[in-house]
Amino acid sequence: MNVAIERAIALTDRLFEPLGDVVYCIKDTEGRYMAVNSAFVERVNLRTKDEVIGRTAEELFAAPLVSTYIEQDAEVFDTGSSITDRLERITNRDGSIGWYLASKHPIHDGRGTGVVGLIGVSQDLHAPSTGDLKLSRLAEVVDHIHANLDDTLRVDDLANLAGLSLAQFDRRMRKVFRLSAKQFVMKCRIEEASRLLVESDQSIGEIALVCGFSDQSAFTRQFKATTGLPPGEFRNQAANS
Repeated sequence: MNVAIERAIALTDRLFEPLGDVVYCIKDTEGRYMAVNSAFVERVNLRTKDEVIGRTAEELFAAPLVSTYIEQDAEVFDTGSSITDRLERITNRDGSIGWYLASKHPIHDGRGTGVVGLIGVSQDLHAPSTGDLKLSRLAEVVDHIHANLDDTLRVDDLANLAGLSLAQFDRRMRKVFRLSAKQFVMKCRIEEASRLLVESDQSIGEIALVCGFSDQSAFTRQFKATTGLPPGEFRNQAANS
């Protein structure tokens, strides 16, 4: 194992092990998992870390997710830069839908030979209770977003609706949803688009406009980046399952 990867594992392994809602991994440049925490093992429905170490995403995740992960890894390895707070919607192995906020950070060897691995951190986004929304004065904002997805939904307008300054509104959104206001709006758009793709006969272009995207191509890019599938393939898979 590369020395830099060994050091990264020594520094981060204990830190992320007790965090049940945070999935953590370290990969080498071949895409092999060098370290994971127990939450990662649970996500892939295995029993021990030893069943994960040395394997790749292709062996553990569904094909749509694999292509997304490979693209993200390549971006980190090629640029040497981090990917931070990437919103992802996935279907868990038990069929439930999960939302995660994912980041990936390069591991440099410090000797000028570039990136030798990466650290991946993915945080589970739990839905807040109705009481949490009322106490945080966000219930009306959430209802407004869901009722007006076809509109622009400017963040300053949403802050005004909540009776908060932009800074206060951003802090409140991140505290309750662990997302910025823009990320939360995008999450709502993708959720509604997913529902319409499965439950309606509307065209992809019509769904794009109903969910607030400027056009079909913008919708397709964002939907694929978030779910791992373009809208048409997502609809076909849902119909076949």
